[in-house]
Amino acid sequence: MKHEIIMATAYFTVLFLSLASAVRWLRIRHLFPMFFAPIFVCYTLYELVICYQVKFGTFDNLDRYTQAWYNLPIWLHEGILLLEDVFCFILVRRERYVRRHSINVNSVADALNNVDCGLMYSEWDGTIVLINHKMWQLARIFSDVQYYNALDFWRMIISFNESDEAKRIDFTSWPAFLLKDNTVWSFERSILSDADKRYLEIVARDVTDLYNKRVNVEEEIKELSSVQGRLQDVLKNISTTGNDEELLAYKVHIHDRLGNAILRTRQILRGSVQNFEEPARESILGLWSNTIKAFKNNRLEVEQNKEGSLAALYSQAETLGIELFMFGEFPVYNEVAIRAVREAMYNSIRHAYANSLTVESYKEDGGYRVHIYDDGKAHTDSVVEGGGLKSIRRAVEEQGGTMRVAVPDGVELYIFFKEEAK
Repeated sequence: MKHEIIMATAYFTVLFLSLASAVRWLRIRHLFPMFFAPIFVCYTLYELVICYQVKFGTFDNLDRYTQAWYNLPIWLHEGILLLEDVFCFILVRRERYVRRHSINVNSVADALNNVDCGLMYSEWDGTIVLINHKMWQLARIFSDVQYYNALDFWRMIISFNESDEAKRIDFTSWPAFLLKDNTVWSFERSILSDADKRYLEIVARDVTDLYNKRVNVEEEIKELSSVQGRLQDVLKNISTTGNDEELLAYKVHIHDRLGNAILRTRQILRGSVQNFEEPARESILGLWSNTIKAFKNNRLEVEQNKEGSLAALYSQAETLGIELFMFGEFPVYNEVAIRAVREAMYNSIRHAYANSLTVESYKEDGGYRVHIYDDGKAHTDSVVEGGGLKSIRRAVEEQGGTMRVAVPDGVELYIFFKEEAK
């Protein structure tokens, strides 16, 4: 029974000695623990050997000094072993305190191992002098080969393409990889210079957040491009619808003018109109003149009042999501001027992606000068006039006015409307 108790205590002491070794207390640069460490180990093994001799019945083969030592009271054996345990416990606590509150070789290594990136430093010839745990783990992901040369490791990184654990991605100018756990790591190499030596540094950084943000931005750009395409289609439809409505109004107007002219002429030919004198003849001739002029010029001459014209323009601008600013005295009774502003509004949204359209106008002798421009971001060196601008130019010139298209910082219209054209 005695030998079993001593053996249990000795095993417990061996456990404490192992713990002390795990925290490297034997490397403490003090004479006291370094002197007593071998003594503790030898005494504990001595107690175990005696107990095993007793257990297997060979105790009588031991020398008389060993037998005399074993026959001492059990509390003495237990006390010595427990003193060893207490001493080991104190040394372990002291070593942990020193390691946490002082800077030494171990603390530097611990600091490098606790950073959230992989680090590898080597001599100029590639001989590795320092590598932290994270870089070691990443190296095992890319290859089962254990690398002892930083140059060989870097060549493996830049030539790596894909495996079950990682896949190369096009993300940064340096090699970047998407790992199996959905994290992204980027590897960079740089040169560190000392007074007379140069070292190689390889750093692996976790860029998962940056990669995810880039993916989200690319998806948003695709979505915005799709929305922009749909918006352009809507604007084209709006323009087409506006042209169709304008054409319908033109047909209705021509129909009314032609019907009135025919009706008045029939009345005169049938003799329904009495006293067909000079004013009546002028009236009939005026009707036919306006009808022929409408056919010839291919334009509308719908009379509009000031409030209705401007209200329609502002309403269309609000519908299209563009701000309309008008300054000066605008020829609101001129239908061509209204059409010019409307066409400029469509073009500024469709081609220049503008947010506002500005119309500056003033009256001078003989007519009105109108300057139309937007705040769009699209710039061009020349403009090819499409159907809308061609129609506006033709209508302006038929009224005796002029139109000029300028492209200093975008497309601008300079139009002169004659006052007689209302």
